[in-house]
Amino acid sequence: EVRENRPVTDATEKIKAITSEIAKIDTQISKMMDLYALGTIDLDVISDKVASLNSTKTTLQKAKYYLSLLIQLILYQPMK
Repeated sequence: EVRENRPVTDATEKIKAITSEIAKIDTQISKMMDLYALGTIDLDVISDKVASLNSTKTTLQKAKYYLSLLIQLILYQPMK
């Protein structure tokens, strides 16, 4: 029974790691926006970086979603 829960535990740990990475990206974007607001960095410089970070964030959000689906499939599969 413990062995059967391993995939759920692994997926849950990955979701936690992804959530942490998304938070780090949000912090980076926020810091760049602050620098832009202060006039420290040009829009040209920040726009490419923010676009790249947003792309990575979207990929991570999709991975998190699919891992959540995987957990649901594992937990709610019919009894054999």
